[in-house]
Amino acid sequence: PKMPLKLTSRAWTAAGRQEFPPPKQRHVKQHQEKLLTYLTEADNIKKRLTQLLEKMNVKTVVVLTCNHGQSELLMNFACSARARGFDLKNVLVF
Repeated sequence: PKMPLKLTSRAWTAAGRQEFPPPKQRHVKQHQEKLLTYLTEADNIKKRLTQLLEKMNVKTVVVLTCNHGQSELLMNFACSARARGFDLKNVLVF
């Protein structure tokens, strides 16, 4: 028999309580909309990324991800690497 999907907790404590309560339906919808944006653009992004990698013309690529809260650490990494003479042409930051 078909059963409807039900949002559940990601973890339960030994006492049987939900460690991480399931998301509210409105949050699920928001995340689905964001995922749809990604899936809609994925082919275009892959094409652009392929062009960028070909332009970089390197065999090894270091991929870093960074959000606003980590931006100072990223700048510290870049400045320290350059000060020590490291070539950053194969570093790709998202």
